[in-house]
Amino acid sequence: MRPVYFHGIPGAHREIALAGVIPTDLAPETEAGPGRHLVGFSLGAHRALKAAASTGAARLDLIAPGAPLDLGDFLPRMAGRPVFEAARRGRLTRFTAMQRMMLRLFPALTLRVVFAGSVPADLRLIRPGPSRDILVETLRDSLLGDPAGYRAAVEAYVQPWAEILPDVTCAVRIWHGRADNWAPFDMAEALRDALPGAELVPLPGLGHFSALVEALPRILRDTGQA
Repeated sequence: MRPVYFHGIPGAHREIALAGVIPTDLAPETEAGPGRHLVGFSLGAHRALKAAASTGAARLDLIAPGAPLDLGDFLPRMAGRPVFEAARRGRLTRFTAMQRMMLRLFPALTLRVVFAGSVPADLRLIRPGPSRDILVETLRDSLLGDPAGYRAAVEAYVQPWAEILPDVTCAVRIWHGRADNWAPFDMAEALRDALPGAELVPLPGLGHFSALVEALPRILRDTGQA
């Protein structure tokens, strides 16, 4: 049975192509249910953990996960801080409107802004080529194709939700780039400590999306999917 994939925010199922994975290798999150292997990337980890806590899972792999903000003082060091602060203040609709306009008019510049401060392993993904095209289309899928879903996911993430973590009883592996400037590495450490029996797999030199590129094929090889 295919693992179920929870994409990032902003993001879409097509982001898995960055790692050379085709969409049919992973089921969409709508197919999550008891006994399934769940894979969550970035803010998709929030939804994957909620699914594992509420309906159960056989196994959970989290890649560059955004941990609950109530687990530590992470926000000042997160590249997405302005977005999350806007969500906390009830101003995300206005902020999203600006993001959407910028993406429509200047997609390449939008990527450079989003990836500002990232490590070389991440910056390589926004050079002209297939990876940049995938990232632009992924942003369009989310910010232009489903802005309400994007806002709802961000607004849910910034609320306290660490209380669900003890209800996740399946085996958990956390794959995290040590140089991640979207989700700082100590987020992964805090999440490991809060999840019973979780294993942390550090990825030296990697950032946020480069962790996805590295980890996802390894996860699929482990499950016989690749």
